[in-house]
Amino acid sequence: MTKHTRLMRRGAVYYFRRKIPADLIDHYSKREITESLRTKDPREAVRKVRSRLLQQEQEFDRIRAGRSVAELTEEQAEAIAAEHYASALQLDQLQRVLV
Repeated sequence: MTKHTRLMRRGAVYYFRRKIPADLIDHYSKREITESLRTKDPREAVRKVRSRLLQQEQEFDRIRAGRSVAELTEEQAEAIAAEHYASALQLDQLQRVLV
């Protein structure tokens, strides 16, 4: 049976174990996630740990994406909006000239 690095066993039950990336420790207030996979079967545990790992990576990505938006200042958001508006006006003007 292939072992998985995120899989650990306590007694007869298998657990998912994942170190929290350094940039997200303040969000979770801990350094590691440990969750029961609720199985004693090693093959089922490997399937579940792979699925759980994918879910956890997606959660990390969502948290990071939310932070990047939240970290914008009001001035930065206004500058981005103004730049978008200006490029839309330029595109509109170009289309009018070509028609």
